[in-house]
Amino acid sequence: MFFDTKLEILDNANFTPVLPMMADVQPYRKSFSFEDGYILETTYRAFCPLEVFST
Repeated sequence: MFFDTKLEILDNANFTPVLPMMADVQPYRKSFSFEDGYILETTYRAFCPLEVFST
């Protein structure tokens, strides 16, 4: 894997970065359908080292 894309986890209140990380972002297509009729279309997926979340 190539960790060549910078991602940031954002604070949900004011969208400020709380956790920057390098990730491998890959094209990915999948649809998720929920009981209430909501459909989530996924076009990319990201992989990052687990060590990022253990701090």
